[in-house]
Amino acid sequence: MSICTIWLMIAILVVLLIFIKVSLDTSTLIVDACIEIENRRLQHAMNLGEELEQDLGNRELRNARSKNRFDRSLGDSRFDVSKVD
Repeated sequence: MSICTIWLMIAILVVLLIFIKVSLDTSTLIVDACIEIENRRLQHAMNLGEELEQDLGNRELRNARSKNRFDRSLGDSRFDVSKVD
């Protein structure tokens, strides 16, 4: 083997190692970005869930209050809803 062949093999090996390192770094960055996006989506979903719970809780309170007022104002209703056209 000549010196040129050895240097060419070493150069190809170095280029290959650099390519592998860059590929791994890029893959790591892509995975980190995907994890960050998923974390943001999860946080957003949790925030929406909390807002929904608060909204449903407020509606239940309003419905309970309005139902109590309705019951107090009419007392025992004599209307039969099944007979209404």
